[in-house]
Amino acid sequence: KEGGKVISVASVENVSDGKVEVKDSKGETRELDVNKLDGVAKEKSSIFDYASDLAVFPGNIPQSPHIAEAAGQRGLKIKTFGTENDEDVDFYYSNFSGGIMGSAFNLHHGGRKIRIKWNLQGEHQAQNACGAAALGLYAGMSFSAIAAGLSRTELPGLRARITEKNGVNYLFYGLTKII
Repeated sequence: KEGGKVISVASVENVSDGKVEVKDSKGETRELDVNKLDGVAKEKSSIFDYASDLAVFPGNIPQSPHIAEAAGQRGLKIKTFGTENDEDVDFYYSNFSGGIMGSAFNLHHGGRKIRIKWNLQGEHQAQNACGAAALGLYAGMSFSAIAAGLSRTELPGLRARITEKNGVNYLFYGLTKII
């Protein structure tokens, strides 16, 4: 960490019987047991070493209790997100529908609900929107301002493109230029 920015990137050095040796750019090495859920969660939660106030993460994954514990040990406020079937999450989505031209879903928080319509494809994007909404509300944005911003969201760069030809819509996803 330098000037508030992370400058260290970890690399996998050795893998043996579920034990992974991770070495960062400073030469520091640690062992991670990927056979155990808490080992994976501990490694994922190390990102909180760089957080000052808030931890936002999915509340519907097996690692959630371990991640919450790690965030709590660092004194961070916790906000979680998920789907309508998840219990005890701060933000969730419901009534997802979509196709090649975009999708729509209801975003819920604290008894409030707002319908989001955007041009992104895939139900996983609705869950990502819940995480973004958690950060936005924490930063002081209104629920309606967050919904308006989400409605204008587009994927960056050449990740996905829709093209219409002769009345047929084509989705090109994960575009790569081969030289």
